[in-house]
Amino acid sequence: MKNLITEVKDSLSKSDVYQKPEANTAKTALKYIAKLILVISAIKAITLGVLFVPMMREFKDFMLTAVDKFPADLVLTLSKEELSMNKPNPYKVPAPKEEGKSSTLENLIVIDTSKTLDIPAFLSYKTAILVTKDGFISMDNKNGGMKAQTFRKFPDVTISKETIAPYVGKISTFFGSLSGLWIALLTVLVWVGVSVVMYVGTMLASLLGSLVVFIVTKIKGHKLPFTALYGLSVRAYTSCLLLGLLATFGIGLPGWVSFVVFILIISLFVSKKEGEATAAVMPEVK
Repeated sequence: MKNLITEVKDSLSKSDVYQKPEANTAKTALKYIAKLILVISAIKAITLGVLFVPMMREFKDFMLTAVDKFPADLVLTLSKEELSMNKPNPYKVPAPKEEGKSSTLENLIVIDTSKTLDIPAFLSYKTAILVTKDGFISMDNKNGGMKAQTFRKFPDVTISKETIAPYVGKISTFFGSLSGLWIALLTVLVWVGVSVVMYVGTMLASLLGSLVVFIVTKIKGHKLPFTALYGLSVRAYTSCLLLGLLATFGIGLPGWVSFVVFILIISLFVSKKEGEATAAVMPEVK
């Protein structure tokens, strides 16, 4: 582990990796990056495993609550890509009100099968979700807008409390049966899967990065074989992997940031090759 930390440090600083670029080889660099990827993917897998338990419980509780609050006399029927229901339009599910909190939403869900997908109607109902005869519109909290989905190619189905309760019961039973052993197994599978994907991705990205390395080293007077170019690209890609790790902890960065950092590392750390000094021969004065 100590050697790995030293190699990471060398890959992110003005070390011999960049001062003596001709000493790099693809084989050595790939061995190093494989070890780093195993550590990074282990961190990601363990984090996912730790978060999975409360997420699993929350999802289970949400499903049970949804079935419990689903109106017993409401029946929705989707036939030939059109929705109908056994209640007068519109059918509203009021949004819960919390003390001390104000909200512009009056309804959680509004079902109006007399309308087609319609943004003005969605806004007028002041609802989080509007279900119409041909689809539904919902708030897009991520982008701060709205998103719509039609029922095109949806299978014919009847939705009622009686029809969804058995499925939710099976899902709840499945999540309840997951033990620590299954979660540990899932973590290991995620670790292996993420490691493979990251390694292949690193190989491909470093292949493209070799072009940047070639241009920079050429400008600085180096004539490197492909194995050295590729090895140097793999080393510099360390920064991209570590920046990508930040996303695991909710700090997502645009892809171009990693690319800029990659270019800066190669441009700033690779040394300029010094020309061989030529000795000036002075004529002997007699």
